[in-house]
Amino acid sequence: MKKKMAFLLVAVLVLTSLLAACSGSGSGSKTDPTSAPNNPDTSNPDATDQPVAKELEGTLEFWTFDGEGAQRFADGFMALHPKVKINVTNPGWNELPANLKNTIAAGSGAPDVAYIAGGTFAELRDGEGLTDLLEFGLGDYEADFPKGNWEYWKSLDGKKMLGMPFDYTPTVTFYRHDLLENAGYPSDPAELYEFMKDPNNVIEMGEALKAQGVYLFEFDKTPVDNQTAAYAFFDRDLNYVRNNDAFAQALDLSKKVKQLGLAMNKSAIWSDDGKALTSTGKVAMLFYGPWYQGGLADLGEDQLGKWKVTGLPLGVNAGGAGSTLVLPAQGKQKELAYEFVKWSLATTEGNETWIAGNQTPGFLPAYELDSYLNKTQPLTGDQKMNQVYYELVKRIEGFKFATPVDTQANDIFNAGIDKALELNSDSKSALQQIQDDTLRALKPELEALKGKMGN
Repeated sequence: MKKKMAFLLVAVLVLTSLLAACSGSGSGSKTDPTSAPNNPDTSNPDATDQPVAKELEGTLEFWTFDGEGAQRFADGFMALHPKVKINVTNPGWNELPANLKNTIAAGSGAPDVAYIAGGTFAELRDGEGLTDLLEFGLGDYEADFPKGNWEYWKSLDGKKMLGMPFDYTPTVTFYRHDLLENAGYPSDPAELYEFMKDPNNVIEMGEALKAQGVYLFEFDKTPVDNQTAAYAFFDRDLNYVRNNDAFAQALDLSKKVKQLGLAMNKSAIWSDDGKALTSTGKVAMLFYGPWYQGGLADLGEDQLGKWKVTGLPLGVNAGGAGSTLVLPAQGKQKELAYEFVKWSLATTEGNETWIAGNQTPGFLPAYELDSYLNKTQPLTGDQKMNQVYYELVKRIEGFKFATPVDTQANDIFNAGIDKALELNSDSKSALQQIQDDTLRALKPELEALKGKMGN
C-alpha cells in the first residue's frame, strides 16, 4: 500500500494521543448553589445554622435563533426551579440580530437573555449594550473553558466578559475511508492525519483519487479556508494577522488544487449537483466542524459507516467559538438571567441537555462525560469521534479576535484570494497585497476602534 508502511510507526504513536479515551464522568468543577436543596436537614441539630440557598423565582425573556436548543435549556432550568418562567422567542436567524441591535440602540425592548452567533457578537462588543458577566463571578470559571473560547467573548479592550462561553468546535476532516483504501492510501485516522501534514502527499493522493473519478476537495480554495479557521483578521492590538508562512503554504496548495482539477467546486450538501456527487462516492474529503455530520447523514443510509474523522491537512489546528448567551444591559432580571446562563453552559448538568442533541460543548468538564466521550454516530460507525474532537480542541492555541469590521475584511480577503487563484500569483505577494488593501480600505474604522480600545 503506497506510503502506508513508511508512516505506520509514527501513526501508532499519534493514534495513542489522538484517540485515547479520556476517563471520568465529570460532575462540574464548580458547585452550583442554586441547585442545592431548599429543605433543612431536621435530623441535624445544627441544621438551623446551615446556609440555605435562596429559591429562584421570576420571569425571563429569552430570544434565540435556535428554538430547539434554547428550549432544552429553558425546560431544564425551569424543572429545577419551578418558580421560574422562561419565555422563549425565536425571531429567526436574520431577524434576531437586527431586532437585538435595534432595541439596544433604542434603549428599551431588549430581552433578559439572548442566544446569538459570533458574528452578531462581534458587532456588539464595542458598545455598552451588554452586561459584564465578570460582575457576577464568571471569572471563577475561566479554567473550565479553552482559552480561545474564553477570550473570544470579551469586550474589545479585554476588560469585560460580555458573552458566556458556549460551543467550541474544532474544524476536522470528514473522509470516506473506503475511497482512500481503494486508492491505496492510509484510512486509519491517526495515520492519515500524519500523512497529510506534507502538502506533497496531499497532492499525490488527490491525483490518485482523480484517476478514479473522485475529488479530494470541495472547492479550489478549501485549503485556504481551512487556514482561515485558525486565524481571525486582526489580533487584540488590531494588527493584521493573515499574512504569514502558513497562509502562503495553504494558498500554494489551493493553486495546485485548481491547476490539477482536484476539486468539484460545488457545495457537497447544499447544492443538488454536489449532493449527487457526494452521495455517489465522488468526493473523498470535507472539512467542517462536528455539526456537519448531520448533513452528511441526511444524504442517505448508504453513507452510514463509510465516513471517519481526523485532523486537518498540513497539521492545521483550527476551530473556534460559535455562539454565546448574552445579557442585554436593559434586562430587568440580571441576577436570575446570570444563574440561568451559568447553569446552561458552566455546569455538566446544563451541558448534558446540549450534548443530548448531538452538539459539541465548550465547557471542558462536559467533554469528559461518558455520555459524550464514548458516543458513536451511525455516520462514522464504531469510531468514537468525540474523542478526536476533544483532543483537537485541546491543541488549539490562541484565539480568534472578532471585530466589527470583519465582514468588510472578509470581502477584501476573498476577492484577493480569488484573484490570486485566477492569475496563479505568487502567494506571498498576493497575501501582502490583500493586507495592504485591507488596511487602506478600513483605516478610518480601525482608527476608531483603536480609540474605543484606548490604543
